[in-house]
Amino acid sequence: MLNFFRKKKNLIKKENPVFPYIEIPIVAGCNLKCNNCSYFCNYIDEVIFVKLEEFKNDIRVLTNKIRTDCIRILGGEPLLHPNISEFLIETRKAFPETNIYLVTNGILLPKMNKEFWQTLIDYNIALDISYYPIWGDNFKEIINLLKEHKIINYEVKDSTSFYDLINIKGNSDIKKTYNNCVCKKWINLWEHKLYPCTNAFRVFYNKKFNTKLDIPKGFDIYKESGENLYKKLISEGKPSKACRFCNIYCKQDKWSKYEEI
Repeated sequence: MLNFFRKKKNLIKKENPVFPYIEIPIVAGCNLKCNNCSYFCNYIDEVIFVKLEEFKNDIRVLTNKIRTDCIRILGGEPLLHPNISEFLIETRKAFPETNIYLVTNGILLPKMNKEFWQTLIDYNIALDISYYPIWGDNFKEIINLLKEHKIINYEVKDSTSFYDLINIKGNSDIKKTYNNCVCKKWINLWEHKLYPCTNAFRVFYNKKFNTKLDIPKGFDIYKESGENLYKKLISEGKPSKACRFCNIYCKQDKWSKYEEI
């Protein structure tokens, strides 16, 4: 059980609708390009960094409209961002009572500075570390690193397989696909909009291969009320044309690195 701090005064309006889960990518791109990446990072040639000032504005707008039980800061690989500590601090300030996780493949953890490690402790940010087969026995070095920095709020998740989500033919049954989807309602904040799943990032696939795969509709957090966001994304969430490019039955394939042909 993670011990998240509490502030005496709750800055989040109690009447705001509660989202179970929000993912916030702060980097589009990764230092480990995996096949079947749900964020399509294996198709991104140049890393894109979310601007800190834009993030501050977005997170402040969001906290005035919704509540959430869990926020995951991720990418791509979020440790690539030079301002990672500031993003974590701003997230905690905006959501003082929310479980906040930093999701990473762990490769860059040995290179992180003291400020980063202290931020995790001071602002009660938990690490969510993905274990990939490339680690092998070397992963014990990461565990020792966490002990060295007195990090106790962390989880290690097995990432030895990835879901094969995409159906390039675009002939999947929309309703069946939606009903079997593993990532529906993985609400993502990207470019000032909330999206119902990670297929918002198909734009990178389209750019790479000059295709026109549908992406799900995003809802502008500046224009929509919290109630409308909840209604459209959670309580009345439904399939869209984008679902036809997903595999109906999400099979899992063994993890492997993406290789350009």
